[in-house]
Amino acid sequence: MLAEATLVSGILAVSNVCPISLPARAAENKVAVSQTSSSASELANQVAAAYGGMAKIKEMMSKGTRSHGKVSTWSTISSATNQFECEIISKGYKVRTEMLIFGQLHIMAYDGKHGWSQSGDWVAASSESTVQHFANELEHGLNALENLDNPTWKLESLASAYVDGKNLEVLKLYSPDGKWTKFYINPVTRLVERTEFMGFDNEQGIETVQAIDYSAYKNVAGFPTPFKIEQYSLGKKSSETILDA
Repeated sequence: MLAEATLVSGILAVSNVCPISLPARAAENKVAVSQTSSSASELANQVAAAYGGMAKIKEMMSKGTRSHGKVSTWSTISSATNQFECEIISKGYKVRTEMLIFGQLHIMAYDGKHGWSQSGDWVAASSESTVQHFANELEHGLNALENLDNPTWKLESLASAYVDGKNLEVLKLYSPDGKWTKFYINPVTRLVERTEFMGFDNEQGIETVQAIDYSAYKNVAGFPTPFKIEQYSLGKKSSETILDA
């Protein structure tokens, strides 16, 4: 059976997908300029507007969402792969997923502080490393958009970068404790196509840059939502999630 920490990456990639309403009032699109250059603030405003504005981003973070799809995972050591059909429920920094593994219901959950898993009648608390994995990944990804207007956070506009043959604009967001998230932004749609952040590769036991790619955006009830999410660790694909609902 796939290790719990390996499953977490694919699941959290989906829970980082935050549907955002369109359109929003112009006043809702503005982000804080404290500690932030004018170019970074302007780009952040454009990103926020593409997702419906800051008020809508925060509103959607406070609402629960339900997704269904297939999660494929790869070992970054052996490249062994597994695929599961999952039902994922998330709200802000909380997530619960249900899947059938060898015909048995398997549940994984995180409530913002504690994690646990259930397989059949067996229930156990998640390991400390898995809980930290939950916390790290839920603070980054698209969830980090809700902090674009936080005056205690810092925004930095970086040089554009090529990702999969596309030239994307780059915005870096720093939390007060120095943790960062990079957003790679489509110059036309202003939607995020990749995020990067420092995480932990549990298989190899080292801290490394984690990357999540977002594509196949669709409007769901007016919300721009990526239906394909790919996660990379140590430059290798570790999970792929394709949503169908």
